[in-house]
Amino acid sequence: GDDADDRDADDLSVAVVSDDPAPGSTVTVEVTDADGEPVEGASVEVEGESVGTTDADGRITVTLPTDNDEAEIEVEDGEREGELEIEFADAEDADDADDADDADDGADDDADDEDGDDSDGDDADEDDDEDDDEDDDVEDDDEEDADDEEGDE
Repeated sequence: GDDADDRDADDLSVAVVSDDPAPGSTVTVEVTDADGEPVEGASVEVEGESVGTTDADGRITVTLPTDNDEAEIEVEDGEREGELEIEFADAEDADDADDADDADDGADDDADDEDGDDSDGDDADEDDDEDDDEDDDVEDDDEEDADDEEGDE
């Protein structure tokens, strides 16, 4: 039982105290000991890369990775250590929101395009066809009349 107690006392608490973490964002992390006191000079690693040490308030500002669904922050201060795993729940929400926006935009664009093409394109073609037919008829009539007259004479 003593070992477990020792480990608990040696554990550092790591918490994000700034905005909600998102991939690629910069967050402030606070490191405190078992008594809730800030730990100064604790070495901090993000995804296994050292990013510095905590200040007098037990805080350090770190930039989270962009290519993962989560980030692991590890802190060591002598024998004491702690870690924080950040899962980007926000990342999924953001994607959903984007998808919704895309869907809306797509529908709007398609509707506009179809309306535009249908009214302009088809109507114009129909008018042209009718005009052509009428012109042809008129010309044909003239020629026939001319032939008739010549025949009569």
